[in-house]
Amino acid sequence: MGMFSKLFLSAAFSLFVLNRAVTPMLTPRIDETLFNPKIQECMNTEKYIHNFSGKDNSETSLKYLKLAHAITTKHMDIRNYSRWVSDELRLNSRRGNCTEISRYSYSNFLYLLDEVGKPELKDYVRLALGDVSEEKGSGKHMWLEVYQNNKWEPYESINVDLDSSQIIKPESIDSLIPTERVVSLKNWKYTKTNDFQVSKTGEVDRNTYYLSGLKTEGLLFEYILSKL
Repeated sequence: MGMFSKLFLSAAFSLFVLNRAVTPMLTPRIDETLFNPKIQECMNTEKYIHNFSGKDNSETSLKYLKLAHAITTKHMDIRNYSRWVSDELRLNSRRGNCTEISRYSYSNFLYLLDEVGKPELKDYVRLALGDVSEEKGSGKHMWLEVYQNNKWEPYESINVDLDSSQIIKPESIDSLIPTERVVSLKNWKYTKTNDFQVSKTGEVDRNTYYLSGLKTEGLLFEYILSKL
């Protein structure tokens, strides 16, 4: 066996062990975050419950995600901060980066679907974690993904930042957040290491992309970021 093959097998084994060791700690944290009622309480999400309809489930789920995203960005200013801060402090300070905007938007999305009794739409949206590069730079990132046109497309959570005075009308959500501003942005390149999806039964499904992890700058940091 050549040196390269040995190194590759060693790296793959290390990733496997790391994955098995961290999974029990990671999933409960994701559960706690996504189903934290403090998010909806702080953002008054219940004010925006709306019964969307569309030509198919993928279109309808995108409308619910846009509404959840709008609610989140209206409440949160997109900016960096000290990483070791509790969710309660982040919500009260109304500041967050891609991690909070994505997680809170997904939480609001799940809440809205539960309130209108459409759990089947949960199959069309998930959280993603990895690296991103675009015109302004590159780095670690969290975003969302939507199932459109029979494939998963990146939904960029930080390309919209609504003012706190913004009036949100659910029936006009496509005008407030045009699809081209958030889905499959040009010149944005994503390298995904993990994704998380809540099934219609409420369980968190998790996938790890090992080869993508080898291309990023430290997979362990990805796991730590996921727990925040």
